[in-house]
Amino acid sequence: MKTVSLRDSKFGMAMVVESSQESGSYVLGFRLEPMDKLKGVVQQIQTVYQVYNTSPIFGVDFEFEELMPLDLPPAPPEQPEYLEVVSHRDALASYLADPHKVSDREPIFSSELGLAVEKLPDDYTLKDLWEVS
Repeated sequence: MKTVSLRDSKFGMAMVVESSQESGSYVLGFRLEPMDKLKGVVQQIQTVYQVYNTSPIFGVDFEFEELMPLDLPPAPPEQPEYLEVVSHRDALASYLADPHKVSDREPIFSSELGLAVEKLPDDYTLKDLWEVS
């Protein structure tokens, strides 16, 4: 928000809110009856905006916790009981990064998909390409 003010408009006195350039440079007009209520709303919005502008709230509250005493040794990192080696072949990535491909492959009809697709290399299947992780 850039400013909040009272202005005379073709509809009478109105509260005008101008937004900053970063938020689109909008000029919004609001008409309130009676005039005393309009002045009160403008004053209240200006006051709240000044307070916010002085000390903005970014949506994150935090409190400092006490630090651990320095004389304690740090806890050893947890080690998993076992490691499982998983062989993973990302077919889609290797298909797209094929160094031998110099032009688009010949299109063929895929009965699995019901449409024409680029011919796959011999060691690839459509199922391999869909199993991306």
